[in-house]
This record gives sequence, C-alpha cells and structure tokens, in this order.
Amino acid sequence: MPFDNVPMDHDLPTETAHILEHVTQLLLKPRRWGKSVLEAGPWWNRRYCVVGALVHVTRRHHSWTVFPEVRDHLNTIANRHGFMTIEALNDHEATTHGFLMQVLQEAIDQADVRLLLSH
Repeated sequence: MPFDNVPMDHDLPTETAHILEHVTQLLLKPRRWGKSVLEAGPWWNRRYCVVGALVHVTRRHHSWTVFPEVRDHLNTIANRHGFMTIEALNDHEATTHGFLMQVLQEAIDQADVRLLLSH
C-alpha cells in the first residue's frame, strides 16, 4: 500500500519546517525554479514551481501524509501576501525568485513558531 512504512504519528509543525527547508534548498538556485508547471527539464537540470518542489520533497522523504498540512501552511502565507494560493503567488508575473525565497523563509519561521507554541 502507498503509506506502508510511513509513520502516522508525525509532529506536524516539526515535519512542516523540515519539508519546507528541503523545498527551499531545492529551489535555492534561481535556475531550479520555474512558473506554471510542476516540474520541467531533464533529470540533471530539473526546474520546479514551489508546489512541484513540495511534491518532489514529500515523495523523496516518504512524507505524503504531511503534504496537505504543508500546502495549507504555504497557502496561509500566500494569503498574507494577497494571493489565494501558493500557486497563484508562484506563477504571478511580478513574483521573483528572491520574493519566493522570502516567502519560503517566512513559512519556515512560522512553522517554527507553531512548534514552540505547541510544546
């Protein structure tokens, strides 16, 4: 089954921050980031939008159970910047790589705050 071997007792704030850190690392170089497509390019030079990077990271880390939580968290951060979804923020014509990196760092910081408040 798809979720065999996946622990179901995730600490969601911790896991959210962990996944977002990996997404940020994946998109750190501007050439690795793209708009309007989940992923594109050959495996050695793949580009991802923010959700494509999230799919890639959760798949690699067997963390599909936290995907909805992380995506909801990113949507909350996108809402604070005037966008309905993280996809709308990522794909907007005015969005730059630098701005997306700031948004991802904000999402990590907020996940860390949620972790501190939950203990």
